[in-house]
Amino acid sequence: MDFTEDQIQRYARHIVLPEVGGIGQEKLLNARVLVIGAGGLGAPLLMYLAAAGVGTLGVVDDDSVDLSNLQRQVIHGTGDIGMAKVESAGRTVAEHQSGNLVCAASGPPYRRECRQPDRLIRPCRRWQRQFRNPLPGQ
Repeated sequence: MDFTEDQIQRYARHIVLPEVGGIGQEKLLNARVLVIGAGGLGAPLLMYLAAAGVGTLGVVDDDSVDLSNLQRQVIHGTGDIGMAKVESAGRTVAEHQSGNLVCAASGPPYRRECRQPDRLIRPCRRWQRQFRNPLPGQ
C-alpha cells in the first residue's frame, strides 16, 4: 500500500515503531472493528481506534445522548444532546479522522451494509453483565 502524505504525517509515530511499521499500519487501515456501545467505555475506545487508523469502525447503540452522559462519554458534546449516540459518535470520528468509515446501527436488527468485522469489542463492566443476566447460566 502506498500511504498518502497526510497518512505518513498522521501515522509517523506508528510507522517508525519496529513493532508496528508500515506493514502494521497498513493492517490497521484495512481493519474492521465493531464496538458495541458508544457510552462511557465505548466512546473513548472509538476515538482511540480512529486515531490509530482503524479503517472501518462500526458502532451499535440504541441510546441517545443525554446531558448526564457528557462528563464521561467524551465522543459526545453539548450540541449532540438528544441525538442518537451512533450518529454523534460517527460525526465526531469523521471530524477527527476523515479516512475512517463509520457504520452505525441504532436499533434492531443491528444489520447494516458493513462487512464482517475483524474484531468485535463489547465494552462492559462486570456489574452490568451481572444485572442483565441475574441467573447463573444465562
